Amino acid sequence: MVVYLDDILVFSKTTREHAEHLDLVLQSLRDSQYKINKEKSSFGLPSVIYLGHVISGDGLAPEAGKIAAIQEWPQPQTVRDVRSFLGLASYYRKFVRNFSAVAATLTNLTKKDTPFLWSLHCQMAFARLKQALTRAPVLKLPDPTLPFDLTTDASQYGIGAMLQQDDGNGLRPVEYMSKKIKTQKLQDSTYEKELYALASALKHWKHFLLGRHFKIFSDHSTLQWLKSQGKLNDKLARYIQFIDMFDFEMKHKKGCYNKVADALSRRPDSFALISSTHSFGEETRQTIAHLLPQDPTYGPIVRNLQADPNSEPGYAMSSDLLYTYSRGEERLCIPEDQQLRTLLMSVCHDARGHFGFLKSYAALSQRFFWKEMRSEMLRYVETNELCQRNKVQRKPPLGLLKPLPIRDDPAQSVSIDFTDLGKTTPRGMRQVMVCVDRFSKYAEFIPLPEVARVPVVRAAFSLRWVTHHGPPTSIVSDRDPRFCSEEWQSYCKDYLHSRLDMTSGRHPEANGQAEVMNQVLFQLLRPVISPDQQNWDLHLARAQLMYNMSVHSSTGFSPYRLHWGREPRQPLDDIIDKAKTDLTPGTTEFIKRYRLDVERARANLFKAQKAMIEQVNRHRRPSPIRTGDYVWVASSELSREEDISPKLLPKYLGPWQVLDTVGADPFGPSYTIDVPLHLRTYPVFHASKLLPSLQLMHSLTGPLSGVLINPNDLPLS
Repeated sequence: MVVYLDDILVFSKTTREHAEHLDLVLQSLRDSQYKINKEKSSFGLPSVIYLGHVISGDGLAPEAGKIAAIQEWPQPQTVRDVRSFLGLASYYRKFVRNFSAVAATLTNLTKKDTPFLWSLHCQMAFARLKQALTRAPVLKLPDPTLPFDLTTDASQYGIGAMLQQDDGNGLRPVEYMSKKIKTQKLQDSTYEKELYALASALKHWKHFLLGRHFKIFSDHSTLQWLKSQGKLNDKLARYIQFIDMFDFEMKHKKGCYNKVADALSRRPDSFALISSTHSFGEETRQTIAHLLPQDPTYGPIVRNLQADPNSEPGYAMSSDLLYTYSRGEERLCIPEDQQLRTLLMSVCHDARGHFGFLKSYAALSQRFFWKEMRSEMLRYVETNELCQRNKVQRKPPLGLLKPLPIRDDPAQSVSIDFTDLGKTTPRGMRQVMVCVDRFSKYAEFIPLPEVARVPVVRAAFSLRWVTHHGPPTSIVSDRDPRFCSEEWQSYCKDYLHSRLDMTSGRHPEANGQAEVMNQVLFQLLRPVISPDQQNWDLHLARAQLMYNMSVHSSTGFSPYRLHWGREPRQPLDDIIDKAKTDLTPGTTEFIKRYRLDVERARANLFKAQKAMIEQVNRHRRPSPIRTGDYVWVASSELSREEDISPKLLPKYLGPWQVLDTVGADPFGPSYTIDVPLHLRTYPVFHASKLLPSLQLMHSLTGPLSGVLINPNDLPLS
């Protein structure tokens, strides 16, 4: 029976049992002199709708009407709309696995001081959440007579848990729980995140699990890892103190390191051991001594030394352990057991600050010895996950320079970009749209107001470029939101009939033509506006003319001459007596000279491009990344929460799968990455922002046979 406010729900397994339950309830009401409203009461129903849920013999399901309302919910237009939608959806979060991860993008929109921008990722999260609720499973009603199974998991950015029971028809979910990991916890190791997930799940279902025995399934040998920690910090100690309240049996999923101890039994003294400093030296020595006689390399040596201590020069036995002597040093011989060797390498690398190969190998080789130890240590360090995520990469960036093809004539392709001048003029101008012809290098500097939306940009580009130079066949730009908008793309495609060549996000060097011109603009403006910066927009025309009439190093001509076929009149012309007047535009001689200039410029451009490719590619390397690979993404490319120091974040996040190779970036390929939906970022990244994920050499989720090694406990004499 369930009583909620003035409602009473009576449920039973059989009709006979239900009649008995009703009799008891009605008699109790009669004894207390309460009357029930017959018109508002229902009896003998196979299912009932209550508080937005359908409760039946099959279990618990969302009310169809509420789910229909969610399905028909229009696209939110304001933050308030998002909050309303999430409020209703969150009411049914128990039915959705990893609800927090699915809804993270929408949740981020509701943060204080976050501008409302409905992006593609928001729309995907909106649709995915609707779909997840539509397909929500029927949750099993918890049965106190049946045992519970708890499954926990922690990813890079969130935790998830599932409570299940087996009613004879296989395991069925009772409820799902999920929570987004705060940015402060991103630095935590996988084991700490797993422990956080476990503690959070136990707290969430404490009313079900406290005081009963149950099983926990986890992806990592978290408790084994805890035993390897000497002194625990306050946070881990608090987790352990809380977890110690529960009686459970830990089960490790297939693929974990510790296959010998598939289950870590929950004993009263389990966490008492964890809470103190551990010494497993004796157990470790026994394990190594047990493995040595069976080892194909060291077994014969051990047997020979047991028969004759002097039979193997350079080796000696002590307490059933084998030592090798070389140049006055003695080292413990480690049998051919990869689990044991991997653990030793982790102690000498992970526990010593994740330094490079040389320091880690030095720590290992001072105490231990086995064949191929150097190469295995090198491979271990190179594939270490934390090192890949956190260390600064000294290798050249990925992506060779492959420039866009050189055009045949001027006015065919234009590069455009915005640059902020940092000062608003009395006329309201704040930024400049720089347009550069990719062949002649002719530039237009177009002033724009501080808030220049697509209609303003479109009008300015049409007035200043299209009306003077004609519609270009291609427009090269970065992924500024204005260039990515449907309005701009429709304008370019339907009105100008121009192809859009957009570079990968956050990779400005790919649009190098416009980026260099931004620097030239500042260089030209500084001398003429000093000391008054208020009226920089009045000097733009002068700066534009000064640039266009100067000889460009790549073409050998001034942009003005190569674009218009003649040089502009300059003040110097008034004091120089020219032998002949310039050719008249439109004449045969003018056209012939112009075509000759264009051919010479093309030849010079090819030479300059070849030299640039050779220079740049000396400091870059080809990208080995292919579709389906897993890569790390530079954390600088992802949005960050407030009050988080970027210097303390991992250098890379992930790894995530490569979905596709895209774009025509001149600096090599860009890739579509399967970035979690709750990260508000455009999922296309240039190769230079990625790092191939090297497969881990071995799983390090636990020690051999539950035995952890403290190197200082191993005797070397």
